[in-house]
Amino acid sequence: MRLRFAPWRRALSVLCVIGSVALGSAVSGQNEPSSAPETLAPETAVVFAEISDPGPLLDMALAPRTRQLLENVDGYRKYLQSDKYHELQAVVGVLEGRLGKTWDAALRDLVGGGISISVDPASHTGLLVVRSRDRELLAKLNSTILELAETDAKTHGRPSPVKSQEYRGFTGWSFGGEEVHVIVDDLLLVSNKAETLKAAIDRRLDPSTSNLAKTEGFAAARAKRPAGAIGWSWLKLAALRQDPNVQQALSKRSDNPLVELLLAGVIDTLKQAPFVTASIAYDAGSLRLRTELPRENSSTSASRAWFFASQADEAAVVPPGTIGTFTMFRDLAGLWVARDELFDEATVAKFAQADTQLGLFFSGRDFGPEVLGELAAPVQFIVARQDYPADKPVPALKLPAFALALKLKHADDFAPELLITYQKFIGIFNITGGQEGRPQLLLSTEEYQGTTISKATYLPDSKASKENAPPHYNFSPACARIGDHFVFGSTVGIVRQVVDAMKQSPAALKDNTALTIESVPLAAILADNKELLITQNMLGRGHSRSEAETAVQTILEALGKVKELALRIADEPGTLAIDTNLRW
Repeated sequence: MRLRFAPWRRALSVLCVIGSVALGSAVSGQNEPSSAPETLAPETAVVFAEISDPGPLLDMALAPRTRQLLENVDGYRKYLQSDKYHELQAVVGVLEGRLGKTWDAALRDLVGGGISISVDPASHTGLLVVRSRDRELLAKLNSTILELAETDAKTHGRPSPVKSQEYRGFTGWSFGGEEVHVIVDDLLLVSNKAETLKAAIDRRLDPSTSNLAKTEGFAAARAKRPAGAIGWSWLKLAALRQDPNVQQALSKRSDNPLVELLLAGVIDTLKQAPFVTASIAYDAGSLRLRTELPRENSSTSASRAWFFASQADEAAVVPPGTIGTFTMFRDLAGLWVARDELFDEATVAKFAQADTQLGLFFSGRDFGPEVLGELAAPVQFIVARQDYPADKPVPALKLPAFALALKLKHADDFAPELLITYQKFIGIFNITGGQEGRPQLLLSTEEYQGTTISKATYLPDSKASKENAPPHYNFSPACARIGDHFVFGSTVGIVRQVVDAMKQSPAALKDNTALTIESVPLAAILADNKELLITQNMLGRGHSRSEAETAVQTILEALGKVKELALRIADEPGTLAIDTNLRW
């Protein structure tokens, strides 16, 4: 089998790919200051990202169970059968023979000391720094690729693509194109310009030379990096905001109320923060990504102050079988009032139309101050797996139940209004549904744990299958007042569960925004619909039943490896933090 030279160049570029997609953390304190990656980067760099300990990430990426899951993915299976994969395997086989190690072991040694990348828009260059745990192995990899490149060129009657140049006692190399690299002790430096490598060598040899580590903004951010993080990155927002496209994106009025509702505070902070940092922390069974934006309360624009609603020690609502919860502290009336400043003309017109239509449901109340103004923070949304009573029809397609829990400022006055709104909605649904021949809902009430639940249920259809009933049997819209809360639910069952949860002593909610997804109940509801998912896969992708079963089972197994995904936005003193935590 004849090997082309292109794969050998790609083998070296693997290191660049790893550095470009990964975040990293602080270098070990044992390194000399001139050896720290940020001391090699120019002071004009606006992006810096580093991994000091790639081991945990490599463990996850190279684990047999990761490969097993990937092998069940249709696209990856096709790749394993492609010529590109066989070519890459041949390249890896030759490298393993020359290096005297398996590629997995060689990769751990080659990048095990850490990876960093910095980007300098002023010179249109990037600098990748890889610290090897085995400098002899690094030199051997370079010489192997050099030899193969020259042999390939000679075999095909072409000039050698290899070029080299000496600078201050170090030899720089290029294997073609814009790629240039140099090995300095245990460091591999890669860039797209030779001048960038020369400047990095100068900084390495002369610590007094200006570099990124000495700049005020970077040093302030670096000093606050979380202890124990395996990854850390920094982006200079002040420089990024000078780009006209970025300026336009941050200044234009929105056409998406949902994005504004969820991220207005983040967008507002991005307009003013000098930088943003991100870090990765890892321990057994948990991976955490934390993003931080410097923020002062006084700098928040008046049109987005509603995003940071005051927070009380509100109880979390987590019924049994919960798939996910979403909680946000917002002054929704403030959003409604600021709509002219936040949204474009077309969206503002839709707000005006919604104001008129929603007023019909709330007895002519002004929807902003008189409806949304009656809601106190937080708003909680709950999704849970539902149980189907044995004496009721069970739908073939089993959907989760969901509930919206609202806290009221004046529950005695406003809760009756919400109940009337619920009854109006059911009445209109029945009138329009009756005209179109849809099943009707029957209104009734029940007492549960001292709480009156209003509910609407579909009457059983004697012609429908008890085990494969139509999808509308997933719903029995219900609502209830629980103290100073009012709950709307897609089923009477989830309203009962919320009643139970609120009568317990759950943990307090303190984050501005929190999203939690539990994989076990999510996998369970997918398993409930496994046959339908297999059928859909067969029809949608043209798979055989065996292929469809494998694809669906792969999803279920992947979910089984994960316990929880949690995301939170926290308004901390001087910082707006976004935390994402993955547990398995």
